[in-house]
Amino acid sequence: IRELGGLQARGRDSVGLVALFDGIGGARQALDLLGVETTMYVSAENDQRAAKVVAAAWPDVIQLGDITEITGDSVAKLGGRFPHLALIFVVMGSPCQDTTGLDSRAVGLTGSRSCLIHEGMRIHALFCDHFQHCKVELLEENVASMEIHGPESRRAITSLLGCTPLAICSGECTEVKRPRFYWPSWQITDWNDVEHYEDDEITYVRLEGEVPNTAKIFTGN
Repeated sequence: IRELGGLQARGRDSVGLVALFDGIGGARQALDLLGVETTMYVSAENDQRAAKVVAAAWPDVIQLGDITEITGDSVAKLGGRFPHLALIFVVMGSPCQDTTGLDSRAVGLTGSRSCLIHEGMRIHALFCDHFQHCKVELLEENVASMEIHGPESRRAITSLLGCTPLAICSGECTEVKRPRFYWPSWQITDWNDVEHYEDDEITYVRLEGEVPNTAKIFTGN
């Protein structure tokens, strides 16, 4: 984030976000909360209800719809519109229906839905090709419950992305327990005293923070 702050100081049009399987815009909201100014916000989401939420919250969004219909030409046009970008985050939470531990019949990345992670990798490659002057980083998120079926799906994603996953659960600092794996393409060198430990295949991260009282938030009492 300190590096992004430096980019922002040098030019307002330095950071772009490409959110695949975007849902209601969680990646954009995260950058907003962190104070990262996003000049280019591209959203790919085929659920029209979710897309309407994103458009209402961020009128500057560029919505490309179904990820399978994104072409090299559409990405090249973005390159012409945003020539001054220095850093692009491609963030995706690829479908988990075929990897989740909640489904005893889950078949992993060969399933008709979870195989869409390969479409995400295709889009990442397109942005690398058409924004060669930029650093293009990738972040994938998926459910940690895939481990119930064994390590195969996690290892397949790790092999595909070429980076080690972080195991993080938001329940350590919120009232929502969501154990997840995150695969960042960038190397984390400054943990800033964040508790973590590594094994051969996973880095486990311990979040710290005060759990908010949601009853107080909704009732005001």
